[in-house]
Amino acid sequence: MPVPSVRWLRLLGPLLFVAALGLAARELRYVEPAAVVAALRALSPARWALALTATAASFAALAGYEWLAVRSLGLAVPTRTVVSTGLIGWAVGQALGPAWLSGGAVRWRLYGRAGLTKAQVGRIVATNLATFWASLVLLLGAALAIDPPAQVGAFGRPVGLGLLVLVAGVFALVARGRAVTVGRFTVHLPAPRLLAAQLAVGVVDNVAAVFALAACLPALPVSLPSLVVLFAGANVAGLLSGVPGGLGTLDGGLVALLSPAVPAGAVLAGVLAWRVVYAFVPLALALVGLGAAELAARPDLRDLAGRGVRAVAAPAFAGIAFLAGSGLLVSTFAPGAPGPARWLGAPLPDEVLAASHAASAVVGVGLWFVARGLWARTREAWFAFVALLLAGALASLGRGVDADGLVALGLVLAALPARGAFWRRAALGREVWPAAHWLGVAVAGLVAAVALGSALVDVHAPGHLRVAAVVAAAAAAGVLGSGLRPVRRAPPAPTEADLAAAVAIARDAHVSSGWLAATGDKALLFDADRQAFLMYGVHRDRWIAFTGPVGPPERWPALLDDFRARARRAGAKIALYEVPAAHLPLCTELGLRTYKFGEEARVPLADFTVDGGAHKNRRALLNKLDREGCTFEVVPAEQVADVLPALRAVSDAWLAEKGSREKGFSLGRFDEAWLQRAPVAVVRVAGRPVAFANLLVAGDELSIDLMRFHPDAPKGTMDFLFLRLLQHGKASGFATFVLGMAPLSGLSTAPGAPAWSRAGGLVFSHGERFYNFRGLRSYKEKYHPDWAPRYLAVEGRLGPWSTLGSVWSLVGAPWTRAPGRARAG
Repeated sequence: MPVPSVRWLRLLGPLLFVAALGLAARELRYVEPAAVVAALRALSPARWALALTATAASFAALAGYEWLAVRSLGLAVPTRTVVSTGLIGWAVGQALGPAWLSGGAVRWRLYGRAGLTKAQVGRIVATNLATFWASLVLLLGAALAIDPPAQVGAFGRPVGLGLLVLVAGVFALVARGRAVTVGRFTVHLPAPRLLAAQLAVGVVDNVAAVFALAACLPALPVSLPSLVVLFAGANVAGLLSGVPGGLGTLDGGLVALLSPAVPAGAVLAGVLAWRVVYAFVPLALALVGLGAAELAARPDLRDLAGRGVRAVAAPAFAGIAFLAGSGLLVSTFAPGAPGPARWLGAPLPDEVLAASHAASAVVGVGLWFVARGLWARTREAWFAFVALLLAGALASLGRGVDADGLVALGLVLAALPARGAFWRRAALGREVWPAAHWLGVAVAGLVAAVALGSALVDVHAPGHLRVAAVVAAAAAAGVLGSGLRPVRRAPPAPTEADLAAAVAIARDAHVSSGWLAATGDKALLFDADRQAFLMYGVHRDRWIAFTGPVGPPERWPALLDDFRARARRAGAKIALYEVPAAHLPLCTELGLRTYKFGEEARVPLADFTVDGGAHKNRRALLNKLDREGCTFEVVPAEQVADVLPALRAVSDAWLAEKGSREKGFSLGRFDEAWLQRAPVAVVRVAGRPVAFANLLVAGDELSIDLMRFHPDAPKGTMDFLFLRLLQHGKASGFATFVLGMAPLSGLSTAPGAPAWSRAGGLVFSHGERFYNFRGLRSYKEKYHPDWAPRYLAVEGRLGPWSTLGSVWSLVGAPWTRAPGRARAG
């Protein structure tokens, strides 16, 4: 019955596997692992290169298998598809096995996209396997007939001749007809010329594989034909075992067959090296190719992968650059240097070794500073990274080609596909540096050159000289490395047309703070139709928008996206300062973190009055100052120029008395062009201005910017100014009077509150020596305003602290004795 025979056949693979492992264990029982490691280290670069070259030739022949198989079946598939599919399929099949299953699955995946059916793919796989086995039989027969090894005994040559006769019989069968019927199955045979080509390519494949193995093994006392026989026998056992890649069976068989002539440890090391070169390296490349094929077939996955690569490339390569630089420095200065460096067996001069170490140290320092530019995604940093890696690989030649050089070349290959992730322009060559900057580069470079030159001269005591060289190189690289950050160009100054357009938009949007765009100290970004705008300032790597977008809400998302895109091109992060609650959903969509920054006082004018018993103090103050000769007037914008000299005197006296200076960004300054854009409220005593505030009008919202008074003004003058302004606003039909911000007010200090809120609340309660936080809140509170929260929206967990530092710089000298801008006299 056939069933028992099938069961015994299924046991053949495991039996071969166990037998090969048993033979290998017997040969390796006295081998020390250190001997295997030493044998691996003894492999010269030339032998590794020869093994890789032979492997490339073998896989080129395997691609020929594929092309001939497709051609023999008459299938219309592009050559590029055939070659790539064949290489990937053979690499996966030979490494993972069984070749017909794993390699067949890969082929079906790739050929299926080319329109082939499962039956057609199956015929390709069958043709490939037939070609492989036929060529292996031909090569084995020829090798046995020429020079059989001692392991096969006296029957080697007759068996070889028999195999050659078998191949000749197949040729005769092919010559008679293209089809052979066996029972219910019909096998279509290729034409004789095509069969000859398939066998020739198969022989090249197997011979190249043997050459790759021979390059990894020590010198063997056997001829090439004998090695072919031993390799073929072990290969057949590995294939029949069914273990992926013949792992264990093929390796153990080679160890058992070769160890009588060569130490078992050396054979095992060579077989392991061959396994890496011939199986693992092609498998890794095949998986990369398979992934690329999947991405090419799926645009959605390709775009997702592209975004993923671009997202991780900068931090990944920045970390690699820093670690690679550190590794080079450690290897240069580590104690216990290895023995004399050799190149292809010849010792290298001490001068070459010293120069190599010094160059590696300089490259290591350079990689440290390039990491900063890589993190910022600058294109020049990527070029510098690749150049330094190549320089490090060349420097390793002076040490006889060590692992550093191979790793550097590998990193170069890994960095090449990521070129598109580094797209920003660096500051180097695009910003004007002061002369002192360039002088530092020149001095450091000169010291580095002298130190390196001395190290080359005195090769026996180069330690301190190398240190001096590295220190000097670090200074030069640090100065030059600062130029690898993204270029920081000042934003374009707004034109008069821009300022007028911004004010018009703010009026229509009923956002009085939008008037501050016209101070001219901020950049303006409009949407495509100039229906909305952002006003922002730039400080180092922060672009900070004041109050957020101004204009129709439907215009905000595109405007903020454009703002962030422009900032990222400049290597900067964005932040929004004093943002109203209406903008918070957009901030969340942008991935920004929001923090409450304070509250804005907004007085509803419909409820304001000085009448009634509850407001007798207001009436008393107004009557008192009226009796003292104080008058209130709103000077129209076109008449402000007439009172500017008197207002300047008030402003200068106020600044001198407060020990302060003009500020900007989130508030205006005494600037004649700025003050003439809108009306100004003035308080006079005997016709002389003693206090003023410029008005910002936007729809039904009225606000103020500068509020200043002369030190000799009557007590209560600013209260008088505010009360009259509120009366004027209500009489003029305005709905809201904006008193401005109370920074850090309304922040919780409860134990469960966020750290930012608790810290801000503590500063609000105990920071009077720096700023009149509580006094400002209390002063505005007496006008019974509604308090609207205002927020700070930033990128990153540490964003609020660094952003506030940038805001303080943009505002200008906030840590003074100056009170809040609404402080009364």
